[in-house]
Amino acid sequence: ALESIGSNLHQLKVHLQLEIANCDVSEELLTKASAKLQEALQVDYVVSDEEKAAAGWERPLDKFVVPMKDKCELISNIYVLPENVEDEATLVLEQARDANSVSLKLSLLERAMRLLEA
Repeated sequence: ALESIGSNLHQLKVHLQLEIANCDVSEELLTKASAKLQEALQVDYVVSDEEKAAAGWERPLDKFVVPMKDKCELISNIYVLPENVEDEATLVLEQARDANSVSLKLSLLERAMRLLEA
């Protein structure tokens, strides 16, 4: 809606894309969420120096957008092995989240813990 009226509220556009992506992730529409997050990363917005300093990022909302996009791509790309231990642990945690059995959840959480301890 903001794009159709030519709004210059760019930070609001990014925030809206992030919230839409959150909804898509909750509905397990990871490819759609990843596309929305990519759109959010392409929007150019400027913030004050105080906001940059407080967030520790050039674009404060990117600290939420970038990790979510990476996670969506990691989970949705089933044909590529994780590049590092953290990514592998993330996949195991997602499997634990989806598991129905308590014993399976416990087993997966223990596996993730061992991966991160190594």
